Amino acid sequence: MNSFAKMISELGEILEAPLHIEHDTLCIFKANQQIDIQIEHDPTQHRILLVAVICPIPPGKFRENVLRQALKANHNINRLGTFSYIEKTSSLAMHQYFYHVEMTGAMMAQAVADFLDTSQNCSLAIQNGQVPQI
Repeated sequence: MNSFAKMISELGEILEAPLHIEHDTLCIFKANQQIDIQIEHDPTQHRILLVAVICPIPPGKFRENVLRQALKANHNINRLGTFSYIEKTSSLAMHQYFYHVEMTGAMMAQAVADFLDTSQNCSLAIQNGQVPQI
């Protein structure tokens, strides 16, 4: 078992969820039956990409305001991750890179928990027609 597979196995035990690796580099699962989480190993760069697909944003001025707030959040030096927009699904997303050699299942579980907290707060605000305060 390689180190990425070991980390995903440990993460699955911590989350009490069966996690599976696809194509030796990718793990996708739905957290709290709401947020899509993707963990991808980039062996050429020795890093792991953690992505949370937060939720779709309705078109119009509201979307512009949400994305403007996300851009502002991206300039915060103490930010948890980088916000982005997925045009194909009209969704707000957040991602962060981690160096692979440093990651354990417990460390990834904490990162996922932090991402979920922020993602759920953003999702709830958007679903209520409010611009998330990120």
